[in-house]
Amino acid sequence: MTVRRWAPPLAWAVFILVLTSLPGVVFAGIRAPTNTDKLVHFTLYAILGLLATRAALAARPRGWTVVVVLLAIAVLAALDELHQHFIPSRDMDVHDWMADTIGAIVGITIAAARRRSQESAA
Repeated sequence: MTVRRWAPPLAWAVFILVLTSLPGVVFAGIRAPTNTDKLVHFTLYAILGLLATRAALAARPRGWTVVVVLLAIAVLAALDELHQHFIPSRDMDVHDWMADTIGAIVGITIAAARRRSQESAA
């Protein structure tokens, strides 16, 4: 495992954790349509899924690699939701976790499809 390969997904995971560590009052003045936060969760974790899958497939291009990436991200998302329970004006929400996990699935799928198309073109 090289640091260079894993730096982008690790940096993105830290970015997510920093965002979710901010107290809810930081976002209180933002007027957004209902459930916009689910789109934010989806997008953040789709990017993480894409970056992590790209790094993992570069290291071990095996079929089960994407399953391991998905499980790792789903656990991270669950722990992140639990951690938000302890942040002022934030709460944990299973629907946020679902948006995180679905986003990760989409990002993983895109990265795996891109990898397959690159391999078949070569």
